[in-house]
Amino acid sequence: MGDEVIRVGDVCKFGDRTGTVEDIGLRSTRVRTDERTLLAIPNGTVATINVEISSRRDYQPLPFLELLGDGIPRVADISRSVLSDHTGARLLSDHGQD
Repeated sequence: MGDEVIRVGDVCKFGDRTGTVEDIGLRSTRVRTDERTLLAIPNGTVATINVEISSRRDYQPLPFLELLGDGIPRVADISRSVLSDHTGARLLSDHGQD
């Protein structure tokens, strides 16, 4: 039994490549990259490299919001409404407060 550091569906960064884990086999982990290619990483390599699991962040930054100008309050209201349906999800203000 492994400690399940990564799971199918996780969005991860493996070195300089980022993608979604599609399958974890006995020998390799298959990742669909942002460029839509399939990357096979030997599990021995996965065990020895740093893997950043961005899909399990405690919050997801939304850098595009600053492009919306005055529309930010409306987007924030919609985001709060959508996020309220998801356990553990929260929207942080510009000052890091809920």
